[in-house]
Amino acid sequence: MYKQVLKCLEGYEKVLDIGCGSGWFARKCIEAGHCYIGVDYSTEAIEAAREAAPEAIFYEIDIAKDQEIIKSEDFDIVIFISFLEHIHNDLEVLEAIPLQKPVIFVVPNRLSKGHIRAFRSAEKVFKRYGQIIEFNKVFKMRGNRWIDWVISGIRLPDGGEFDFEVQEVK
Repeated sequence: MYKQVLKCLEGYEKVLDIGCGSGWFARKCIEAGHCYIGVDYSTEAIEAAREAAPEAIFYEIDIAKDQEIIKSEDFDIVIFISFLEHIHNDLEVLEAIPLQKPVIFVVPNRLSKGHIRAFRSAEKVFKRYGQIIEFNKVFKMRGNRWIDWVISGIRLPDGGEFDFEVQEVK
């Protein structure tokens, strides 16, 4: 799944990663040549991320309560890897993204500890987020026991139509 997200990031310089965790993906982005800004609410995660990728910029912010960094124009693309399913106000967070700004997000098809929602199909992902994000590419990432949906799109005022093809990637 991370390899697919990195492929989707090609052509973008400055990446804003919401829910960055311990910095493993930050390291991969830096190695791929991206400028990286990571945000997480956890002090421990931010400390670990700063050790893993000292060249990156990290902020300890609870995005569920404060979306100011998302509202800024100081990034080329915003990513949410396995984050939106953990917060109640996921739609509010996505609506904070400036219009026309590219977005990548990953959501699961299974409920797990800490998940508020899961998506059994691309149609259900679209039903939840299609009014906010115009889907450009949808990847079905099949793991051993689960599926992750990787969505690449653009923040638009009215979202888009359900006219995309799901690409299955192993």
